[in-house]
Amino acid sequence: MIELLLWQWSTAVQISSTLLIALFFIVYARSAERPELRWWVNAWTANALAMTVTWAFWMIQPGDVAKPFLLALYFTAKTGFLVLILLGVIGLDRVERAARLLLPLGAGVLVFGLAGGALITQLETIGVFQASLIAVILGVACWQCLRRPQQGLGWLALGCGMRAALGAAEAIGYGWRRFGAEGSVPDQVGVFLAAHSSFDTGAEWVIALGCVLAITHRVHAEMLDSHAELGRAHEALRVVAERDPLTGLYNRRMLKPLLEAHRDRDLEVLFLDLDEFKRINDTQGHDIGDACLKRFADALRKHLSGALATIRFAGDEFVVIGPPGMSADVLPALREELARSAPGLPALGVSIGRTVLPRGGAADKALREADAAMYREKASRPDRRQG
Repeated sequence: MIELLLWQWSTAVQISSTLLIALFFIVYARSAERPELRWWVNAWTANALAMTVTWAFWMIQPGDVAKPFLLALYFTAKTGFLVLILLGVIGLDRVERAARLLLPLGAGVLVFGLAGGALITQLETIGVFQASLIAVILGVACWQCLRRPQQGLGWLALGCGMRAALGAAEAIGYGWRRFGAEGSVPDQVGVFLAAHSSFDTGAEWVIALGCVLAITHRVHAEMLDSHAELGRAHEALRVVAERDPLTGLYNRRMLKPLLEAHRDRDLEVLFLDLDEFKRINDTQGHDIGDACLKRFADALRKHLSGALATIRFAGDEFVVIGPPGMSADVLPALREELARSAPGLPALGVSIGRTVLPRGGAADKALREADAAMYREKASRPDRRQG
């Protein structure tokens, strides 16, 4: 009598709990709209169907005609629940793989359900088969979770492991009662089998919690990836907006913002122009001309390393801004390096104009002065034709 009451109580607990979990996942799937959740919605719906069949056996005591059909429905629904849980675990990482496994595993569930309904009718035998399946399939699900500990599957692994362990214990208990010698089964085994549904309920809630936490972890990871991608896109757009694609230096539109950013200090402004650059382009081609511009930009970075900013102003014209005196000792070395030809590239000459932009001074005026000084230097060297 005690065992019957325990069985009725624990079964009622599991039925109500399963219905609550199924309802929760239906609502959760509608609000979250995650493709991975379809496995879990279907899994708990199948489990609710299996528990409804259990309730039907309890309430209506079906006859010999209806019993095989209800058993087949129970086996199919309960085994489908287990397979869908496994597919749900796989689908948390590999949705396509889970989808590929659905058809063969679904066919296996249907065959097992029909065969079980026809061949397995004794209560303890049903318990042995079904509990063994729970232990095996949820054990595999637990292993799948443990293979990917970095993906937030810890609680899901715990829930599947707990339910698999309970399934193994239940299979042993049912097997003991089915195949053990009469009088050899302790009373505690009967009490455990009568009450195990309540233990199963706790493990199933851990599985449900684990699924929610795994989905949350996945959403969080996707948000971080999306944020990082937006950051990379923003950085790429910033580079496109600020940088010259050929030389990697700042482009002309950045000149005034850079001057404005340093307007609270005195600045030296250099205006530089390659000599005879048009002739290089016309006679040796634009590829050689582009290579010369990149060589010049590299030389500016090397020799004017103390500069605050280096800008490709237009064509072969460059502007460098930095602290006063930055160019005092380096321009001869810059000219000397450029005057030596590089592999596949001609020697380069450069005309340079310098001026000082005082703190708070007019940037446009300083640029005009540096530009004029550059042209005066170019004009003072008649051997150099303008580039």
